[in-house]
Amino acid sequence: MTAPFDETEFIDPDTFDETASQTPGSPAVPRIPPRPEELDSRLSDTEQRLAELTRKKEELERARAAMEELRRRRREFETGREELLAALPKGIALLEKAEFETRRRAEQMKRALEDLRERLQAVEAIDEERWDEENHSVELSRALGIIEDARREWNAARLKWEFLDGASPEPAPSPATGAKTPAWSELGFWQLCRIGLAFSLPVAVVGLAAVVLLGLVLWRG
Repeated sequence: MTAPFDETEFIDPDTFDETASQTPGSPAVPRIPPRPEELDSRLSDTEQRLAELTRKKEELERARAAMEELRRRRREFETGREELLAALPKGIALLEKAEFETRRRAEQMKRALEDLRERLQAVEAIDEERWDEENHSVELSRALGIIEDARREWNAARLKWEFLDGASPEPAPSPATGAKTPAWSELGFWQLCRIGLAFSLPVAVVGLAAVVLLGLVLWRG
């Protein structure tokens, strides 16, 4: 951007002084225009000032972009901190509760495992070959007590740990609930056709008989 035109810039001071010192009525001395090297110097100064302004503008734009990025990161930091300060305590509390429950269940499972192992060893230790006529009744009563204690412990463990039911033999299905009626979606096309024919055939026969009977009545009339 060039500087505004100023007429005084093209006036030589020496010439101006000489012109001003002349008395009225004396002939005017012509003004000397600026030399080309002076114009080049002024143009160079103007271009330098313009380049300096452009550089300062670019620096200000970079500073503004940096401030905007800093503000965005600051907002991201504040938002993230607020979210984590609200979420982390809840998550920690839930995990602590779950850890406590898991540890408690693990302790209970450990005790149940030890009890079942003891019951298994007691049942396996029953040796019928050592029974004789004299101690048969006593040994049988003791064995029944061991079996009953083991069954009681096993049933308690099954109630406590539902997955233990998979280790137990499933009861045979009763006649009332053993056979499962297939759903309509499980039947094939021809099976559905046969079922539909079985339902509609009696109706069709009755309708045909009624038509024949009506025709006979009309024919006789």
